Amino acid sequence: MLDFLKIFGSSLLLLHRLLGHRNDQKETPSSTWKIMCVQATGGVAAGAVASCTMTPLDTIKTRLQVMDNDRRQTARQVVKRLVIEDGWKGLYRGLGPRFLSSSAWGTSMILAYEYLKRSCAKVEI
Repeated sequence: MLDFLKIFGSSLLLLHRLLGHRNDQKETPSSTWKIMCVQATGGVAAGAVASCTMTPLDTIKTRLQVMDNDRRQTARQVVKRLVIEDGWKGLYRGLGPRFLSSSAWGTSMILAYEYLKRSCAKVEI
């Protein structure tokens, strides 16, 4: 979860810079719609990075879990076997559903958090 938020935060800064916003400039605040679009895009980007890095590890873990105890292999042997049988793309089985799940979860969580943060903030007079 913490890694997801770090990725999300850095992608938000990048998106704001691409839109022409700088930290040192005094500008008019962005519209709520623009802020939400940037946050949603950041959530999708963070979900993409998380799913691309975790899918190979999850594939290896799943293979290890479904093996018989009689034919137990090491993680290294599982990776070699996957690469021999399916090539490197074998490590990325299930990337599509994981990408959709991570992106949807990340985007909805970040949008809900930011909405609640804005709606609960006290207005200073």
